[in-house]
Amino acid sequence: MKFKLLKSFNITTKTDRTDLQKILNDIQVIKFEISDEGWDSYHIDAVCKQGDAFYDVSLRVEYNRVEHYYSECNCKEFNPYSLRKYCPHILAVCDFLEGKEAQDYEWENTYEMQGYAAYKRKKELEFLRMQSKHALDKLYKKKQQVHEKTINSCLDTKIYSIEINKEGSGFQDFRVGFKVGCEKKYVIKDIPNFVQAVERKQYVKYGKNLAFVHDIEKFDEHSKKIIHFMEKCIMMDREFLSGRYLYPLNSYEITDTFYDIMYPKKPAEEMKFCVGVTKEEDLLCFETRNTEFIIGGENYFYKFKDGELVRFHASFFELLELFIIQTQERLFVSLDDYPEFYDKILRHIQANLNIVEGEDLLPQIKTENFIVHKPELYGDVYDADTISFQPVAYDEQEQKVALLTNQNYETNANIEILLSVLDEKSVYKDKEENAFFMNIDEDDTISFLQNNVPALQKICDVYVSDALKKLGKKTNYTITTGVYLNNNLLEISFHTEDFDMKEIGTILKAMKKKKRYTRLKSGQILHLESEQLEDIESLLEDYDLSEKNIKNGTLKLDAFHSLSLDERLKENSSLKINRDEALKQYIENFQNNKIRYTVNEDYMDILRDYQKIGVKWLLTMYQYKFNGILADEMGLGKTLQVICMLDSVKDDGKQFLVVAPASLIYNWQDEIQKFSKTLSSCIITGNKEHRKNLIHHTEDVDVYITSYDYLRNDIEEYKDIMFDTIILDEAQNIKNQKTKNAECVKQLQAAHRFALSGTPIENALSELWSIFDFLMPGYLFSYAHFRKHYEIPIVSKQDEKANKTLKRLVSPFILRRTKKDVLTELPDKVDHQYLIDFSEEEKKLYFANAMQVNKELKQKLDQNSIGKIEILAMLTRLRQICCDPRLVFEGITTPSSKLQACIDLVNTLHENNKKILIFSSFTSLMDLLAQELDKQKLPYYMLTGSTNKEKRREMVEAFQKDDTPIFLISLKAGGTGLNLTAAEAVIHIDPWWNVSAQNQATDRAHRIGQNANVQVYRMIMKDSIEEKIEKLQQQKKDLADNFVEGNDGSLSTMSKADILDLFAHKE
Repeated sequence: MKFKLLKSFNITTKTDRTDLQKILNDIQVIKFEISDEGWDSYHIDAVCKQGDAFYDVSLRVEYNRVEHYYSECNCKEFNPYSLRKYCPHILAVCDFLEGKEAQDYEWENTYEMQGYAAYKRKKELEFLRMQSKHALDKLYKKKQQVHEKTINSCLDTKIYSIEINKEGSGFQDFRVGFKVGCEKKYVIKDIPNFVQAVERKQYVKYGKNLAFVHDIEKFDEHSKKIIHFMEKCIMMDREFLSGRYLYPLNSYEITDTFYDIMYPKKPAEEMKFCVGVTKEEDLLCFETRNTEFIIGGENYFYKFKDGELVRFHASFFELLELFIIQTQERLFVSLDDYPEFYDKILRHIQANLNIVEGEDLLPQIKTENFIVHKPELYGDVYDADTISFQPVAYDEQEQKVALLTNQNYETNANIEILLSVLDEKSVYKDKEENAFFMNIDEDDTISFLQNNVPALQKICDVYVSDALKKLGKKTNYTITTGVYLNNNLLEISFHTEDFDMKEIGTILKAMKKKKRYTRLKSGQILHLESEQLEDIESLLEDYDLSEKNIKNGTLKLDAFHSLSLDERLKENSSLKINRDEALKQYIENFQNNKIRYTVNEDYMDILRDYQKIGVKWLLTMYQYKFNGILADEMGLGKTLQVICMLDSVKDDGKQFLVVAPASLIYNWQDEIQKFSKTLSSCIITGNKEHRKNLIHHTEDVDVYITSYDYLRNDIEEYKDIMFDTIILDEAQNIKNQKTKNAECVKQLQAAHRFALSGTPIENALSELWSIFDFLMPGYLFSYAHFRKHYEIPIVSKQDEKANKTLKRLVSPFILRRTKKDVLTELPDKVDHQYLIDFSEEEKKLYFANAMQVNKELKQKLDQNSIGKIEILAMLTRLRQICCDPRLVFEGITTPSSKLQACIDLVNTLHENNKKILIFSSFTSLMDLLAQELDKQKLPYYMLTGSTNKEKRREMVEAFQKDDTPIFLISLKAGGTGLNLTAAEAVIHIDPWWNVSAQNQATDRAHRIGQNANVQVYRMIMKDSIEEKIEKLQQQKKDLADNFVEGNDGSLSTMSKADILDLFAHKE
């Protein structure tokens, strides 16, 4: 089959072809592609060249049809809408294909197609340039508009107005248009576009003399209402909006709003509808006789009077409207039904009816009651607990009638509604007083005032007293607050002319009961919803005080509250604060570290810069009679800073007491003898009689040093002694407020108190409270108050406000520096997690025990029959199996995988000439480790809780000087107070929750005096409870970091899910 396409152009003869050739003389087909689309249909794409131009041609052909039935070319001569749907290029392609086989085929002139590609690229670039120009023109135009808009907005201070133009004098042809401008107004030709311009704050021009940014704030108040009305009409999208006109009478939904805008000051007139009455048998027929055309809005009737729109009001508008509609078609009422019809309908609307015919046909309804009208409602505060509402109306002589007291009046619907609402909302009513009463403190009463009273204003006039208007709103009282510093006490006095401040106790008691008013002794009923009163109440709450603490309008606090109180009062703008100059100077001097004490010259070459700052901080606290925590990280020389401070304040007769763990008392004496030239010291040790003698009969001693253990036994001996300063070292020893340690140190007497601890918070915020309870009793309030307002909100609810407040309270009294912050010359501490696999036998043993423990734990937790001791025992058993099964089971002779890994690590470190500290919670594990070291013939020292103080000191000094490579140390016995900087490696063979204890142990080596990097190895059994403990350390460390730095985590704060997860195991 061959193409015969020229027939469709009537080119069949030789002459026709000659004429065609003349047309196609300079047109060359350089590419074509024939695609067989099936069903004898073919698609042809071709490229033609004519001169320097190229053209794309497309044809679709059906073979069994003589002519092509689709063609397209991108030349200018081709017109797809012309009857002649071809051009010279389409003819050229048809001529080229004439006689060729109708089949899939491709061909191109490669050389000419190179020119085609360049031509196409050129055209594309021309198109892109044209597109770019068009886009840039739009951007430039927009930029100019924005520029003009901005300039106009900045310079234009005019206020624009909108004018309403009425057209038509009847309901059928009434419409309104609008003009906008200042002096000269311009027609708004498209209302939706105008509203959109206002929404988008567009810059719009109206002719030559008006152009401005259509910001809603550029319009006067009346015009703003018109714009909102336009918006409402557009949103409703009804037939009453058309381009430049609105038809406001076409919908009852907008008629009332339009009238309010069009005639803002025009009052409504009284409407009288003409009604005729006729009688047919026993039926009365009511029929409207109005000839005027009237429409209804949502609340009013309207009609045109002398070409002007007039509004009419009517009582019971909706009822009257329905009555008029029904009477237009005649309304029939039987004589038997008439009394009920009169009572429920006619008497309520008859004021707006004019019966023009048949009034004598209406039966007379006999009543002894008199008619009342114009109902009113009066509201007032009755007493401190109650408000009252009194409903009244007026009789025909305009005498006031008490609606609840007098029942002999002809009621109407408005009065019925009023009394019904009051009856439902009131707590009780009193007919003699003509009053309905409501409880002043109930939320329902506030709701009634805010919601029901405005609704009642539609049916009666409501008058509310000024006192009642305050309910649910804030009353501003002018309360002046004076703050003074007097004999180391803060005095806060409150003064006001608005009420008697001596009655502040009564006022605050009433506020506690959530009262809104209270009656004072003078008879004054005081409104309690006040920012100023709430601030006083909040102040007392914040400082754990009650109204009983205010005597004659004055509140007294310890001076150590001055810093937090100053910050606290700055936050309250409602109270007028007057601080006396002495207090201002006191706070300013403290904040600027203005002190009379100077750092003892003997220490200037010994102290590092940060230690000098620490000593100055201690001296500042000392001078201003504040007490605090020196919370520097372990190893930063807290002891030296305190010794320097004591030396700087030393005076005849001053005695200082240091309370430290038993392991540190000799260290304190050594440090004093080493650094101080003037301080004498005495360690209170020996038997009870000897200690008693030292306490009472040692003369010329500046510093007494005792342990927490000795203090507990000797507390009676200290009761009559007044120390100048008490120092608690490792103050976390009193973290539990209920322990004997805490109870005893808090019985000691001193003018100044300081606590030293690298970890003042280890497990809970209560630990911080306990230390502050020693430093400044009452500063963090009672523990019950602290727990309610800080501990529970911060720990359980992550309350940011409580968090911020507590930080503000404690931060002035805690000085915390870390090695990273201040010891840039201290070598690095490099942490390694050393994961170890169980052997097959160990794995079976561990997981069998883990499964048993998990099963037993679940059962006991479900029954709530397990305590912390049992959980700890289960936990300890699994930890011991991780360390070495021989700690739990007999008959095992080989060392555990962990023990062997530890020995291997020790050998490697020893071969590299590293001294090693090995810490463990289990002394029994240390014994097993010692056996292995003996086999390896590696010398070591071992320190446990049973090591006496003298032996302990000897071993520490020896390890620092000799070649013994290993020191085995119990975590509890040697985690604090040791200086072992000779070690360069620390091994924690078994992990525990409290990472602070591990850090303290590590810092026996990583401290001042260390010259080498310290390598820390944490040995963890893979897929065991030890990994869970590591994870728990990370999850629960945030609390102490937030307030000091340290870590949190204990069984007491773990949930049931946490405990089960801890003991869960992988199958």
